[in-house]
Amino acid sequence: MELTNLQLRRFPHPWRAMLAICSDLDETPDRRTYWEIMRFLNTTQTTAMGTGAGLEVGNSIYFNMPNTQFSYWNADPAGREMIQNLIQSGHIDCIHSFGDLAETRADAAKSLDELTHHNCRIKTWIDHAQAPTNFGSDIMQGHGDQPDHDAYHADLSTQYGIRYIWRGRVTSMIGQGTTAHYRDLFQCDHPAYSSRTILKEFTKRTLGTLGYPKYQLNALNDVMIETELRDGRKTYEFLRSNPCWQGVSAATTAEGLASVLTNTFLDNLIRRQGFCILYTHLGKIKDPRLPFTPRTQDALRRLARYVQENQILVTTTSRLLDYVLAIRNISPSIIVSNNKITINLIRRNIPSHHIQSSDISLEGISMDVPANIQVNLLADGKPIAHERQGLRKNSSVVTITIPWSKLQFPDNQKDWS
Repeated sequence: MELTNLQLRRFPHPWRAMLAICSDLDETPDRRTYWEIMRFLNTTQTTAMGTGAGLEVGNSIYFNMPNTQFSYWNADPAGREMIQNLIQSGHIDCIHSFGDLAETRADAAKSLDELTHHNCRIKTWIDHAQAPTNFGSDIMQGHGDQPDHDAYHADLSTQYGIRYIWRGRVTSMIGQGTTAHYRDLFQCDHPAYSSRTILKEFTKRTLGTLGYPKYQLNALNDVMIETELRDGRKTYEFLRSNPCWQGVSAATTAEGLASVLTNTFLDNLIRRQGFCILYTHLGKIKDPRLPFTPRTQDALRRLARYVQENQILVTTTSRLLDYVLAIRNISPSIIVSNNKITINLIRRNIPSHHIQSSDISLEGISMDVPANIQVNLLADGKPIAHERQGLRKNSSVVTITIPWSKLQFPDNQKDWS
């Protein structure tokens, strides 16, 4: 192989696709339900739904909401402690706006100050319904980035650490960061509905190609793009996906997840070698005592088998976006000497987004090199631990990878249930 053309692998070795279940917490009734959902998703402990799936799935939080919905300021002390622990472990990784009742800059500042006080850092923002603090000016009708509005907070939130935002853009396409294929969406059992979904996606992509900002991400079918808020601040906007044949607004509940996480969808995602940030609401349930029905439980355990078989890497929204940011901003520099090579992974600063090179994660970075050559791996000129994997008999290539670690779920010795 040509070392001069050495490139980073598309995904962390050995996986062939990457997926994040990105759940808005809308209608989650209480902390007990929230905790049981998170335990089932992220552990193999015994839950009300049986043995957990043992995946790595994040969740979202908002702050000022009516008492009928679980949120930070509505939670009791145990609930707030639970939220803080899940943020610190990385399992709550999205702010889902500051909530329906957060209408002012002071409301936003109070919540950000609370997070900072408890050493709780979140990088990802998701607009909620039509909350005043939303960033989206079209679909989500927010004012969070309008300096002349009472709900303006973009400066505070970006200084706090918000790096990625979602402003209502959803696609039906299976796999982002790759070529879009409409035929993946057609369902022989539902030809009319699925054809209508294809037509809607075709229209969005066409309008985006013609220059309509609302559908730019759909046209590109990209995971995320650089964008500018109305106050001039630079950030990254990402695209979520719901490949349901009924359209992007269908099956976005805990029960509906079973209709989305099918073998067909997962196999297509692998074949497309795509990224997917899956749009859903896991707190929209029928029975708080049993948040996931047997069908949804089976679907999540099915997904876990794809992880165990090294097919799909399932992680949180923020970690997936961090990885995409990394592979776009790391350049391998190569020095060959005798039968040894030194690879220096050079991370670039991104001043327009206030991101230092040291802020770019190296986890999962992988590349293929000749098997018969010794490799010394550096990051910005400093040695970094790595693994040599994938060597098979008679293979001329080996994969060098920086290990991808799994998040550690908080110990639930305290009564959060």
